[in-house]
Amino acid sequence: MLARKTSARPAWPVWLPLSLLAALVMGAASALWAPPPSAALPVRQQTIPAMVVLDVTKALVSPAAPRVGDLLTYQVTLRNVYQSPVTTITSARDTFDPSCLAFHSSTPPGSNDGQGHITWGDLTVPLGDIPTGGSIVVTVRFTALAACAPTTNSFWLLGMYADGVMAPGSGSVDVAIQPAAPVTATYTPVHTATATFTPSPTVTASPTATSSATATATGSVPATATRTATRKPTLTPSPTETGTTTATPTETATPSLTLTPLPTSTPVAGMCCLPGYPDYAPAGLPDFGQRQVGWQNPQTSAWSYDGPVALADALWWLDSRYETGAVPPPAVSDSYPLVRALHGATWDDHAPGNVRLLVGDLAYLAATDGQGTAETLQGTAIEALHAAAADWVAAVGLEATLLERPAYAAVRQRFQEGQAIVLLLGFWERQDGEWARLGGHYVALACVDCAGGLGERVSLSDPWFDRAESGWPGLVQPPAPHGHPTLPPDAVHNDATFVSWDLYAVLASAGVGDRWGLTGYAPAYADVAAWAGLNFGAALEPYRAAHAGGEIVTVVDYALAIGPAPATPTATPSATESPTHTATATPSSTETDTATPTTTPTSTATRPPIIHLPLLLINS
Repeated sequence: MLARKTSARPAWPVWLPLSLLAALVMGAASALWAPPPSAALPVRQQTIPAMVVLDVTKALVSPAAPRVGDLLTYQVTLRNVYQSPVTTITSARDTFDPSCLAFHSSTPPGSNDGQGHITWGDLTVPLGDIPTGGSIVVTVRFTALAACAPTTNSFWLLGMYADGVMAPGSGSVDVAIQPAAPVTATYTPVHTATATFTPSPTVTASPTATSSATATATGSVPATATRTATRKPTLTPSPTETGTTTATPTETATPSLTLTPLPTSTPVAGMCCLPGYPDYAPAGLPDFGQRQVGWQNPQTSAWSYDGPVALADALWWLDSRYETGAVPPPAVSDSYPLVRALHGATWDDHAPGNVRLLVGDLAYLAATDGQGTAETLQGTAIEALHAAAADWVAAVGLEATLLERPAYAAVRQRFQEGQAIVLLLGFWERQDGEWARLGGHYVALACVDCAGGLGERVSLSDPWFDRAESGWPGLVQPPAPHGHPTLPPDAVHNDATFVSWDLYAVLASAGVGDRWGLTGYAPAYADVAAWAGLNFGAALEPYRAAHAGGEIVTVVDYALAIGPAPATPTATPSATESPTHTATATPSSTETDTATPTTTPTSTATRPPIIHLPLLLINS
């Protein structure tokens, strides 16, 4: 075994000076002994005194008993209880549970990080300094996404200084959110008038292709259609457009319009838009969004409520047009019963929370996704949407007219007369030499070109797109951004103040039969994939197909026009819109449309007068 090698070292260098040796010995001794804490030398510490400068109070203003889909308004009051004015609030934050609430908007505007935090910079910049005894108010609005009992919403002052001393503060409120009001199978529509309708014309193409449909619905439930077809009928331009209407008057010439300039400049010149009203469509035609809680097809999860949403845009605007008051919500003012506070709600008929109830009722009446039927449907059939509209407006003496393959000139004239127009866009593709329809999407018409003629343009209130907010041509009010959440649901535009009307050029002849279309609406299939298989009708079913990879053409398949009936109508069996169209292709067979008009709903309500509206002229 090897021995460990060691080296001897002296215990201490003999040459070390005695003075240094003494110092080292004393240091070692002091290291072995420390005085008790009471004997330690005092250390001066600077502390920030705890004090209250701003008293933070947060409260839910409305509604008193929120439900899923409601717009919740919180108010934060910051009151100065300190001896000196508060001149700086370096930052503030509102925290919420994103599984329960979706940020809608705030006053002053805050920044939403999408993770449950709204932040502000110095609140004294937009709201001013806070004198002793004074206060400022921050308002924050959220849309209720899910039932939560309760959910906590807090407001924090992260950096606030008075007399150079930091004094944070906070305030919280707990709110229970109840489930949305259920709509049961025994649902009774608010408007009790009914309109009997025949949902589909018979399409005859050839002896080898037949299409038939039977209807047993009265107003609120669509027909069950049965069809057999060995090939699609060939689309053929027809000389006239035939409209199905609740009562068809002989229309008089439209007097010249008095155009009113819009107070603020906009990016688009020469567009005439439906005017705004203070109670409550301040910008004009609303622009409600379709991606909201409960508005998806239960089988496919597709956002399928664009039909009821576009119809709600039209009804909301008409109701605002005939309101006699000028008091906007939240004050309750309802003098015209086309839209009312629904399902026992005590808010104003134009409160943002009423949008969800209105759309839900219309979806049931129109059997969207097969509601109230034994059918498995996708979206809303055009015949059923027409019946729902006719049923809803009959009680106030308005009419709903359905135009199949309408001429653009006919749509434009009805619009200029002050009718609200819902369009069913169709997305078509050429497959094996024939036209195939991939799906459809409902929009509402917000503006037309004032001058007319070549280069016509239209602006749409689109339940899906808000392209104008991202720089697309159109009109945005108020100026963007509108604070949309990163992911749906999105209820920001349930406040009718917010609109984004997207502008498109009119394509006079899109090549699909005699239909007119829109340029640039769907450059690629990805732009319309959300509506694949949605929103057909009996006359469109034979053309249903999946995308085969070809170019997509966007056309107008139907127009639903809603407006006042004449005081003394001269009824005819059907409405005929003409001008004549020139065929764009040589037909190989003929499509014959036999339209059966709906009956006029009985109503004792006073009919509103026909008003030729002064449209808004948008100048750049």
